[in-house]
Amino acid sequence: MHIHVASSYSLRFGVAPPAALAERAAVLGMETLALTDRDGLYGAVRHVRACADAGIGAVVGADLRVASTGEERVVVLAEGRAGWRSLCRLVTAAHAAGERGRPLVTREMVGAHAEGLIVLLGPASDVGRALTGRRPDVAAARLAAWRATAETVIEIVDHRDRATARGRRGCSRSPARPACPPCSATPSATWTRRTTRSRRSWT
Repeated sequence: MHIHVASSYSLRFGVAPPAALAERAAVLGMETLALTDRDGLYGAVRHVRACADAGIGAVVGADLRVASTGEERVVVLAEGRAGWRSLCRLVTAAHAAGERGRPLVTREMVGAHAEGLIVLLGPASDVGRALTGRRPDVAAARLAAWRATAETVIEIVDHRDRATARGRRGCSRSPARPACPPCSATPSATWTRRTTRSRRSWT
């Protein structure tokens, strides 16, 4: 199951429409597929319908910019009706808080809408960037803050490049590891097939 997937509704980041993603997931034998477009839920309804047509389960989430340096991001997944309600409210709040076309959230905003949400902390999160920067002490403190805010999962990504490999090694060596939340090994998928242009494919 892929839990960090961008569709063509993620401008400049995804290329495939929800129907193509669902069809490819079914061909690969996946039972469930998540859609986590950037900064919105634009493809969510089409994703759910496409997954139903393909005979697989659907998970909906969003890849959101965090108000710190403005470059950090977290993925938020919705679980059940309560999670969908919370995710819609969080995305609405993000657009109200940010500039036009550049929504953002804070950790406190996520906490205010935490019911039914699962936060994935990957390489682009403040925790991931601290690990990539070889600051496991900072990563441990930031991880503790997120865990106090919402249900949290560490997203371990390997695109076979130096940055993600360094973050993966940092996670395994972190002093917070004994008390770490669950981890998920997943690519950040933007293509349905391997190409020469991107490593972020499914096959």
